[in-house]
Amino acid sequence: MSDPSTAPASRTDAAHSLLVSSAAIQMNEQRQAMTLLEKEFGTEHILRHHWNWIEYPSKRPSKWIPEYKYANGFDIDDIYQEYVTGVDRHLSTKQLDAKWGSSWHAGQCGLSSESCHHKKLIMVIEKLAEQKNWNIQLAL
Repeated sequence: MSDPSTAPASRTDAAHSLLVSSAAIQMNEQRQAMTLLEKEFGTEHILRHHWNWIEYPSKRPSKWIPEYKYANGFDIDDIYQEYVTGVDRHLSTKQLDAKWGSSWHAGQCGLSSESCHHKKLIMVIEKLAEQKNWNIQLAL
């Protein structure tokens, strides 16, 4: 009778080991990516969002994408503040756009249209503020 501890590992054992190893690598990659985001934006802002880990089929690196929905019932001043500084310790929409482009609102029903409307308004405010004798407060 042979000793099972000296028997060669089966293919199933090898595949399982590979999956466990792959999962550990992915968890480490996710942890490192989140640590970098916390350093860039601050833990307080990062904790205000829900995050999705996106894996791309191409050679592009996987990354965290935040979820964010525009605040409701805002006037023009509030929309501009949401863009510049953020609301309720969330990342600002300017930061979201700069870091993730349209990825942060892709696939969320209506959010792309709302983003487009907000961006048009922001552009008008900033164009007015550039005019002689104008500033942001006057444009708002």
